[in-house]
Amino acid sequence: MRTLTILLAIVAMLALAVPVQGWPSNVFTNDTGNSLWSDAGNWSLGRPPTGAPYYDHAYVYNDLTAVITSDVTNGYYNCGFVGCDKSIGHVVMNGGTLSPGGNDVLYIGFKVYTEGCDFIQSGGTINDSRIWVGPGAYGNCYGKYEISGGSIHSPNRSLKLGIIFIGNDEGTGIFKVVGHAPEEIQFGEYQQSSLSTLAFELDGGSDPIQQIDVSGTATLAGTLEISGTADVGTYTLMTYESKNGDFDTIIKPDGWTVDVGATTITVTVPEPATLILLGIGGLGVLLRRKPR
Repeated sequence: MRTLTILLAIVAMLALAVPVQGWPSNVFTNDTGNSLWSDAGNWSLGRPPTGAPYYDHAYVYNDLTAVITSDVTNGYYNCGFVGCDKSIGHVVMNGGTLSPGGNDVLYIGFKVYTEGCDFIQSGGTINDSRIWVGPGAYGNCYGKYEISGGSIHSPNRSLKLGIIFIGNDEGTGIFKVVGHAPEEIQFGEYQQSSLSTLAFELDGGSDPIQQIDVSGTATLAGTLEISGTADVGTYTLMTYESKNGDFDTIIKPDGWTVDVGATTITVTVPEPATLILLGIGGLGVLLRRKPR
């Protein structure tokens, strides 16, 4: 018994000695003033958030979180990758303007076979960039983009969720709009795969959500997920010039109605009395059923 007690004590001490894995932050400080992603002097860790030998590439991986608060330009590789080669990457954007460069693509979850790659925007501006979340590349990749503030101004560029990029497998992309604080979310084209989700979280009141505006065609599939609270009324979630396809699944609060129309997606929050009547009507149907 004494031996068992000693062994348990040793195991407990070893467990306390193991550090909890976190995500080290590498903050873009722009100390040099040139706004270049590739300049080591602009990062709090003294190097871009990229593993060797790709310091000049606009990648974020090796389980790092890149924090953007100042203007940054990708002056080298012309593409932004969050997660690459089976490694996880994170970006938190609180301010500044991010301009990916000449090839104008920001990939969230590229060549990644596990969940965990995300881009969280609470401020700042994404300027004139294609955003591809969870593109299918060498397998089913995963990525998530969440915007709760700031703006995306890409009227001539595309937002794609889980679309096949390389190979034959769709990816899993999630694009989530939280509340009404985002100033603008604008794209020229929208595409969504059957494995992907477009999500809106309404934050209450009479102005609960910022809509997505697509100047061209929206290709719909996969899941539309709506959550949160709002005053009674009808709210626009998305506008587009035309659409192809429809969502396979719509998840929403009980009693709310969703209309996926020819040029808009809207959600209607009913009067509380309407919900009560619907509930009473459903109860009446149950009571009228004869027992078997």
